[in-house]
Amino acid sequence: MQKYITTPIYYINGAPHVGHAFTTILGDVLKKFEQMRGNEVFYTTGTDEHGQKNQTSCQESGMELKDFLKMRSDNFRNLFDKMHIDYDYFVRTSSDKHKAVVTDALNYIYNKGLVVKKSYEGLYCEG
Repeated sequence: MQKYITTPIYYINGAPHVGHAFTTILGDVLKKFEQMRGNEVFYTTGTDEHGQKNQTSCQESGMELKDFLKMRSDNFRNLFDKMHIDYDYFVRTSSDKHKAVVTDALNYIYNKGLVVKKSYEGLYCEG
């Protein structure tokens, strides 16, 4: 049986910390456990490079956006590599490949009429 395991995709407005390590190690342990059971496993992790907090951190750094995103994403990837995390794919939401996949998925659900346009409220964003 094939399994798919993912961590959250981590905001890169700050440096990686023990919480990021915890969920990533847990995913790695689950992958290895499932492989020991004879299951095929695909494990993904990565970084979310969009959002107001990331934009604010970039502006405060004085760096160009592309360079800031790469530096911060590399911090996560390098840490996970040093920890010998056995991920199969590292997502960067600013990559062209990711944008194309998301565009295709959104077009699919829009074309199927699965999106309901209305007003929503919540406390998720900074605003």
